Amino acid sequence: MGCEQSKVDYHPRKGVGATEHQGTSTTTRLRQRSSSESILEAPLPKLDSSGNLMPEEVAKRVISSPMSKTVPILAKDELLATLDYAFSTQRGYYPDDVHKRNQDAFSITHDFAGQPGDSLFVIYDGHGKNGDVCAIWAKKHLPRLIAKYIKQERVRQNKLLGSPGGFNPKLWPLLTPDLIQAMCMKAHLECNQLMHDDKSVEDSLSGTTAIAALFHGGRLTVCNVGDSRAVLGHKIRKTEMEEEKVEIEDEWKEDKIMAVPLSRDQTPYRHDECERVKKAGASVMSVDQMEGSEPMHENWGDLYLGEDIDVTGDPPRVWVKDTDYPGTAFTRSIGDKVADGIGVTCEPEMLSMSLNHNDEMLILASDGVFEFLTNQAVVDIAASCATPVEACEKIVKAAYEQWLHYELRTDDITCIVMFISCDKEPAPGSATVEQLLALAKEGMKPMRINDRRAESQVMPGDFANDISQKILNGVENTEQ
Repeated sequence: MGCEQSKVDYHPRKGVGATEHQGTSTTTRLRQRSSSESILEAPLPKLDSSGNLMPEEVAKRVISSPMSKTVPILAKDELLATLDYAFSTQRGYYPDDVHKRNQDAFSITHDFAGQPGDSLFVIYDGHGKNGDVCAIWAKKHLPRLIAKYIKQERVRQNKLLGSPGGFNPKLWPLLTPDLIQAMCMKAHLECNQLMHDDKSVEDSLSGTTAIAALFHGGRLTVCNVGDSRAVLGHKIRKTEMEEEKVEIEDEWKEDKIMAVPLSRDQTPYRHDECERVKKAGASVMSVDQMEGSEPMHENWGDLYLGEDIDVTGDPPRVWVKDTDYPGTAFTRSIGDKVADGIGVTCEPEMLSMSLNHNDEMLILASDGVFEFLTNQAVVDIAASCATPVEACEKIVKAAYEQWLHYELRTDDITCIVMFISCDKEPAPGSATVEQLLALAKEGMKPMRINDRRAESQVMPGDFANDISQKILNGVENTEQ
């Protein structure tokens, strides 16, 4: 075992999903590798002749739902939808740190904030030396803070109406999407500050992403900090295509479940995010640029993460000027006190929507899933499964296999899959099938970052966002 492991020539790519802080000094590398010092006495995992984990070792790293669970989505006492859901998380494998802890975490809370039919699903993806601590800390505090602010605002709204609900939370007014988003914003800001202030958590160069799906009063609000994702599986029906007389290829002539992104990765690939952190004082460059092996430029290509896959592995990163830290591949995070000072904010981008009968599934996942799988590929896997448990198992397996194809290491991989049952008709003004196909089809074209497609072939971000909002039937979208 030890001999096989010593043969591994470990040269990790510096990929988009590698949310570790990227330092160039030996001290920094040693600091990052020390996360598992307390368990170094554990036996080395068994490897096969290729240096990969044996199947029994992989199984030891997986925690999954034993069965699907079903929860109602209510607006007061009216049943609007039901969710069948499951989860799965697999600890990554790093040849130079074989006992590294799983830095992903997740939380699922029903009857959230005391309201029957409300639920909160969150995935956290930690990074840095103390990423596992930051993820678990956020798991403990973020749901509590969101619930606190929602309760406080519902009490305030009840008082404004003359307190008809008295002291019974079930009778308090439900919050509008704008108010829900405002409460979520407050919770994220407080969570971030509390983490900074907590002396038991060293978050100077560590932190966590958070992708949350909150169901309140029958509506869905997605909050995103970082590069984990929420993806909706939205069915386009053959009858709708015929009614609109859409000219499409043969493969689209049956009912098809399209991947609709409900979040956007917050990375320096996004021009708006890149400019924002630069205005806050950050330098943005790749590791090769930092080390002087590539000229300085900002031409990283038109890469739409979720539709495109970066397989070259040297993304733009965020640095304190004239230093080799923190080197984050993301532009928003909870924690990361040093990066917070140069614009890596904890403020979430949020989106609220109503479900309808075309919404088949909702998938939350860490970047370990999406590093080498497009949004559409993940939705296709889930759509082929009979249960959320099976979907989680197959998504994690597919992601793991892709990691092995491209690298000698594997990241932590976590997903929550929700199958949606909803009879509600789409609201007026929803996107046409042609618009839906335009957005979804772009997600079926993996691209290397050094490819240069003609401008006419790349869907502008504003156009994609506009279609996304129409898809979601009167969506309220805020990007802070």
